[in-house]
Amino acid sequence: KRYSWMNKYIGEFDHGIELGCGTGVSELHINSKNFKLTDIMKHDWAQNIVDAHKMPFEDSSLDFIILNNVIHHLSKPIVALSECSRVLKNNGKVLIQDVHLSFVMRVLQSIIRQESYSYNVDVFDSKIVCNKADDPWSANNALPDLLFGNSKLFHEKVKYFKIESKIYSEFFLWPLSGGVASLIPAPKLPKKVLEFINFLDKIIVSTSKHIFPLQQQIVLSNNKI
Repeated sequence: KRYSWMNKYIGEFDHGIELGCGTGVSELHINSKNFKLTDIMKHDWAQNIVDAHKMPFEDSSLDFIILNNVIHHLSKPIVALSECSRVLKNNGKVLIQDVHLSFVMRVLQSIIRQESYSYNVDVFDSKIVCNKADDPWSANNALPDLLFGNSKLFHEKVKYFKIESKIYSEFFLWPLSGGVASLIPAPKLPKKVLEFINFLDKIIVSTSKHIFPLQQQIVLSNNKI
């Protein structure tokens, strides 16, 4: 569910990468024939080790970049977005799936305590360090909302990107995933049951973006000036 929606914005022969590919499962779901996995850490399935803040790609060389639950781990997310703009072609896309700090998510964070959040940071200041640069797992779950929560503010601060789409997602599906590293046991439910839960999620999430959704899907379109 976290990758399939992205194919709407990806052509079969588009050139793209995933930054912070983690377990590498995106390769199973992204339709592009020119898609590469990258990560800040070495993995057998990652083609390149890439720091999102300083990418080894030429200007205007990519059609799309995927960031799946990566924004909230970046030490300087605004620097990473600037790099994304540099390496993307005009109208190229950044496809983002990340945390949404709804009321329920804040409650879960206070219980689980695996990651933290703080609103007391200026994400639009390239000099501000939002997470520890030497720790890829350092996390501030408020970063996606601070960046994209106010579209008008984002467009005032970030002239090179336009928020093309913003959709909130996941309620029951988030805890059922077991987490990225599967640290929490997750029940193995039949596909039909999961499809029904996904249907319920859409209804629940639509009732209030402030209370229920635990994830959000952002599409940024690159505006070369």
